[in-house]
Amino acid sequence: MRQLGLSYAQMQRKLLEDTGIHLSKASISYWLRGIPDPSGSLNRFRPDPSPELSYVIGVALSDGNINVHDYHREILLSVTDRDFASEFSRCLGRVLGRGEPYKVRWSEKRGRWIVQGSSILLHKFLNCNWFNLRKWIEHCGKCESAFLRAFYAAKGQYAARASVSMIRIEKCCCIFKICFGTLASNRHSCT
Repeated sequence: MRQLGLSYAQMQRKLLEDTGIHLSKASISYWLRGIPDPSGSLNRFRPDPSPELSYVIGVALSDGNINVHDYHREILLSVTDRDFASEFSRCLGRVLGRGEPYKVRWSEKRGRWIVQGSSILLHKFLNCNWFNLRKWIEHCGKCESAFLRAFYAAKGQYAARASVSMIRIEKCCCIFKICFGTLASNRHSCT
C-alpha cells in the first residue's frame, strides 16, 4: 500500500474495509519501518474465507461461547460428542494459524469434552451481528457445507439433550434457507 502512495489514514481505512480490523496509525508505521511485530504474541487471525472459518462461525452461532476473562478473549466449545469437539479443535487451530489443533480435554465435573482457544482478533470478528458473517459463510459450497455441518452438529447435540424432535431441526434448516436464500453452488472456490 505504501508503494501506491497511500497515507497512514488511507491505509487505516483500507484495512478496516478489507478486514474489519482497525489498526492505529502507529501500528501501521511500525510495520512499514520493520520494527518488531506490534501484535506481539497475539494469536494471528486473518478473515480469509475457508471451510475451517465457516465451521468455527457455525460453532460460534450455535453451541460455542465467546467469553471475556480479564485480558483473554476466549472461544469455547463444551459438548458430549468427542468427534464434534475434535473437528472444532482442528478448524480453530487452522483458522488461528497453529501447527496443531487445540487440546480437546475431558471435564469430569461437566461430563463434556471442552476445547478453548484465545484470540482477540477472532473474538472481535465473531462478536458481531451474525448477518455480517454471511460473506464468509456463503463464499462457496465448501464453506456453506462446513457451516451447516457445525451448526447442525451443535443442534443435534441440543436435540439429544433436550429431546427435541427432528421436526424442530428441520425448521432450523428452513430458517437458514430463508435467511440466506438458496444455497449457492458456484460462487467461489476455497483452496
